[in-house]
Amino acid sequence: MTSRQINDWDTRDALPHERSSKRGWRTFSKEDVFAILVQKTIRENFGVPLGKLSGVREFLLDPNRCCFEAAFTIVNRGLACWFMTNLTDGFVITDDVDLDVDIANGLLRTDKSRGFLLVGLNGPVNMMLESKGLPGRELDRDVYGLLVSAINAPSLTEDELI
Repeated sequence: MTSRQINDWDTRDALPHERSSKRGWRTFSKEDVFAILVQKTIRENFGVPLGKLSGVREFLLDPNRCCFEAAFTIVNRGLACWFMTNLTDGFVITDDVDLDVDIANGLLRTDKSRGFLLVGLNGPVNMMLESKGLPGRELDRDVYGLLVSAINAPSLTEDELI
C-alpha cells in the first residue's frame, strides 16, 4: 500500500495500529499487516467499501482466533488457504480440502438469501514472507496427492481393527 492509502485508511479509522503519539510512527504487528492485506485484497477483487470491512478486521484481529497463524500454517503445508465471509457474521479460514467437507456438512445451508465472498489467502501470506526476504510457498501437488490417496483408501471395518 502507498503512504497515501495508509493515510486515507487511517482517517477513516480503518487501520489497526498504535502510535507513539498523534504525529508519531504507526506500529503494526504481523496480525495487523495480515488484516490490512486481506482487506485490501477484498477491496481490489470485490469493490467492497472500506466501511463494510470492520467485521472482517475485527474477526482477523481477534486474539482468540489466531487467524494469521492459521493461514500461515495452511500455506506452509503447501495447501490453498481460503477466507470465506459474508462481511458481517460469517467468517471461516480453511484449506481447500476442508472447505469441500465444510460445504458438504452444511456450512452454506440457510433459508436466508445470503452471499459469501471467497478470498484466497496464499497471496497475502506469501507477500508477508517475501517482505521478510523469505521465499513464498507454492502449492504442493505431492501433498494433494497424499490427501487424495488417504481419502480414497479403503476403510477398515471394526472386525479388521480387532
